[in-house]
Amino acid sequence: MTTEERNEQILDLYVAGETLTATIAAMFSVSPRQVQRIAKLAGMSRSREESNRILAEKKNYTGMKTPQVIIDARRLISDHDRKMTLQNFPECSVCGIKRFHGTRLEVIHNKVVCYRCIIKDIQL
Repeated sequence: MTTEERNEQILDLYVAGETLTATIAAMFSVSPRQVQRIAKLAGMSRSREESNRILAEKKNYTGMKTPQVIIDARRLISDHDRKMTLQNFPECSVCGIKRFHGTRLEVIHNKVVCYRCIIKDIQL
């Protein structure tokens, strides 16, 4: 396979937006930075928002233990109300981080709060 053919295959995977840069790099035995350079030379690049969206879908939250304060807060409101609140307010009311930017959001005392703020034990 020539370099041009390899670069075309890398760009196809990169543009599809379903594969992480590191995964593409491992498939072709190049560095993730090299994949970014190939995309940049072709005039294509991912925004941080798009990269975070792809990464958020691949994260594994199953091993993360839900803090007791969240379990208690979930009992106070219905699932429907919680989902509607999270759809209408997609960012943390304390620190302003948005959904899919590396953290999960929860509704506690009618405020949308991210896990980072909950773990920091910020007063609500």
